[in-house]
Amino acid sequence: MDAASEGERSRPGALRLADAERELAETARVGLNQLRVAAFATAAATVLPPAAGLFREQMPTVELAVTEGDPGDTLAALHAGDHDVALAYDYPVLSGPGPDGLELEPLFVDQMCVALPAEHPLAGVDAVPLSALAYEPWCAPHHSVCRDALDLACRTAGFTPRIVSETNDYMVMQGLVAARVGVAVMPRLATAIAVRPGIAVRPLLGDVLERVTFIVTRTAGYRPAAVSTLRAALIHGVGLLDTHGLALEPFESEHTGLLNPA
Repeated sequence: MDAASEGERSRPGALRLADAERELAETARVGLNQLRVAAFATAAATVLPPAAGLFREQMPTVELAVTEGDPGDTLAALHAGDHDVALAYDYPVLSGPGPDGLELEPLFVDQMCVALPAEHPLAGVDAVPLSALAYEPWCAPHHSVCRDALDLACRTAGFTPRIVSETNDYMVMQGLVAARVGVAVMPRLATAIAVRPGIAVRPLLGDVLERVTFIVTRTAGYRPAAVSTLRAALIHGVGLLDTHGLALEPFESEHTGLLNPA
């Protein structure tokens, strides 16, 4: 028995039945009018909208049902058959075994940037070393994989960040930086939402803190044909993003083996 057949047999009966019903509906060209997509917040606000617009032009009879959530939650739901495709991320510095039953296709690498008050002495440099922020107050995410990656990168740079404010909302984080509460490190993708007045965003020197965004599908079971159309639209949509000169990077082979949803 091949791996695909073994994976099919190991899936719950109810999920196999739901997949079979959706596949039959698509084959008959009736009933299938929805593609279920999950995405983390910054991707849902940036990459997904232009891709959704292109998708609707190409497949106007298929409705996109979008769910926003963290990868740990959405990937579990994807595995259970509640979504057809997901956008998720992971940090190479934290990478563990890839999740069973899911196929990961890299979309882009997001090297972190530094958000500083506009008048900060480092606001005009080409790139900011993480170690140069060792004695600054910090605005940082709450406990999460993003916070874990930040803490590890800072330890590697020889310091523990002095966290004065915590938020997982990057627009709130930018506001706190503009108010000179602290400095912050955030994904370049967040700058495609907006860059608030009163701050400067500069590249973080080197690749000490970066995350990879993936298109994720199930390895076994039914995959709607519309997934391929959405995939192409997502790749096109990344190229349309304005990240204020902080370009997203192409994926390289050393980033394989990522994404631990635990």
